[in-house]
Amino acid sequence: MVSKRPLREQFRTWRRSLRDPLRSGNAAARWIASLPTSDPLQLQRETLDLVASFPGGRRRIGPAQAEALLRVDARCEPIISHLTAQYTANYQRSSSVETRLWHGVFDLVKAFTAAYQAALKAGYAAGEQKRWKTVLPRVLVRLAHYKAIDGKFRLFRYSHWIPAQWRELHEIYEFARMRGWQREPLAFGGAAFSQPGESLEQEYIRSLLLMRLDSGNFTPDQVEWVGRSLEEWTPSLTLTPPPGTGANFYVDLSGTQGLKRQEKARAGGRLMYLDATAVYARVVERMRALPEQDADPHLPGALPPREQKLLLMRLAALYGPDALAFSPRAPRKSTDVEMRVVVGLQSLTRAVAEVEHLSAEAKTSGAR
Repeated sequence: MVSKRPLREQFRTWRRSLRDPLRSGNAAARWIASLPTSDPLQLQRETLDLVASFPGGRRRIGPAQAEALLRVDARCEPIISHLTAQYTANYQRSSSVETRLWHGVFDLVKAFTAAYQAALKAGYAAGEQKRWKTVLPRVLVRLAHYKAIDGKFRLFRYSHWIPAQWRELHEIYEFARMRGWQREPLAFGGAAFSQPGESLEQEYIRSLLLMRLDSGNFTPDQVEWVGRSLEEWTPSLTLTPPPGTGANFYVDLSGTQGLKRQEKARAGGRLMYLDATAVYARVVERMRALPEQDADPHLPGALPPREQKLLLMRLAALYGPDALAFSPRAPRKSTDVEMRVVVGLQSLTRAVAEVEHLSAEAKTSGAR
């Protein structure tokens, strides 16, 4: 007698799939309509649970599941923006608040990244199917978008990308470029993203520019301010292949690092060039438009004018001409004095402690 259990299990799986929000774009739209709207953290939790289960009740990922993921992503976009704003405004309140808000976004970023990577792998394996060719460029744009948020949230904690993460970002861009998709807009049916004209190349360029802030000297609210400003400053920028005439930066798509200054001719690798002159011009323009006094009112989330000016001066060195980037910040002069060099943390702490026992005259002479 043949067991009916496998058939029964198949029927149950089919029944469950009918209730699966990731079954199709329309199913995702119905799930979105049922969500509460008043609690961003509850929305975050429900979205995280769903996206972490991608592709839902089906073992195989098809274009319908990718479209459903894009619908859910579009609904989640304002949640991520809200939680990011909450983080940059409250990260100094306490470690528990900082941790909760940071993970509120970063866990979503990891879930969407993994889901889009799975969709990309399935779409690539499907070959030249027409429906996949329509949806894959959008999947790539959003995958690059979440890679960018990943980098930004690492900067919030004074961290940076390891070589493997740089390699993943370069591979996403190269995958799209080889197929001519790098400048296709995100615009997608019923998925109402905030920037439907966004392309993968624009996301990639912004990531390259933002990750130049990886020195550990920028606070989270400063990093977020620069990220928002780059959205205004970069739409006209494009990457160009060699010889890169007039460009002041390059990126090696076969490498494990980000944007580098074009100090001398390069050989080997898969190089693309970027002229960031337009960004530098916007930095200078913004600097000139700043009010003189901090007392002038500014929008919520904006930096005070004095802090903006100091930050813009640093951005001018990061994105501006080579002569500005490498120029000394103060006049240099020759001197000839004896110096004591201390190496190592323990030796340094002992040396600092010794200063307290010096005479006032010795302290004064050492300061000169």
